[in-house]
Amino acid sequence: VVTALAAALQIESGDAKAIIDSHRPVPLARSQTRPEAEMISALVRTCGLRAVVISDEEMNLDRELVRAKRITPEDGLLHIYHAGGKMTLMKEEIRLLVLGELRSIRVDYTEGISARRGQANVLDSSEFRSDETLLDVYSRSIDKSFRIKADAFDYSGLVSPLSFRSELNFRAALKRLREGLPEAIMDDEFSRMKSLLGRAWPERSRNESRGIKRTMSFRAVAQATLTSDNRD
Repeated sequence: VVTALAAALQIESGDAKAIIDSHRPVPLARSQTRPEAEMISALVRTCGLRAVVISDEEMNLDRELVRAKRITPEDGLLHIYHAGGKMTLMKEEIRLLVLGELRSIRVDYTEGISARRGQANVLDSSEFRSDETLLDVYSRSIDKSFRIKADAFDYSGLVSPLSFRSELNFRAALKRLREGLPEAIMDDEFSRMKSLLGRAWPERSRNESRGIKRTMSFRAVAQATLTSDNRD
């Protein structure tokens, strides 16, 4: 099966083995047209595996979850406070908890401008990284689902006593939610799956010019910024 899948998708056998060994539904490819996606699915099925086509519209990719600011549990209920007000859910309505991470990287660099084409050299660069832990909480309805951002959440409704470190508060809040929502499925395998997810949703990057300036020695240099993130 590994050999057949590698040949069908034209990938390395190690990547095909990682997909199968994950024992999870994995996005194999992202296509511009449905006929192309159906063709890929048919190829995968000839390898003895199951495959389905899911459209962007079905995934509600342009829909952002409500961002929770504070949560307080009470007698089988969860009160979720957000920027638009308050939402109350019964605990049995919660079906799925998904732990993930948003990562963004920005590299500012300066290149020397050479009279010869293609011979610009990097004179200076600075790299900035940002990692943000997220918990997406899904109920029976997407309208009553919400997101918790670890660095922008009031933990006082779930955690006592509070720690000075947000990551410790986040872990304690996650434990409290898992214990209080025994029927909800917990998916915390993003770190293990992110390399496989990157096949269909690679990190998005863009290069932006910040213009040309002259140094103290009157030499012209070009400034630019390269940014990338895994939001997809």
